[in-house]
Amino acid sequence: MLRDRLGDSPVRALIVDLESADGPGLIGVVRSLTPPGSVRVVAFGPHVATEALMDARAAGADSVMTRGAFSARLADLIRVLGGQS
Repeated sequence: MLRDRLGDSPVRALIVDLESADGPGLIGVVRSLTPPGSVRVVAFGPHVATEALMDARAAGADSVMTRGAFSARLADLIRVLGGQS
């Protein structure tokens, strides 16, 4: 599904829950199928999942944060990812 959307839609951002089954792999898919900088990737997960958070950063996520930080910043993230200041 993501591959199809990347091919036929102007995807500008992807928010990835690192606890979802395919979440971590989505970062690699986006990075392999889109030009650098064209899709902003935000990944989040539990604060105790330090390895998953580090792996997301290594895979190319633009922003990686704990679930608590994500929840606290959600409104601002949506505004920024939507192209509004």
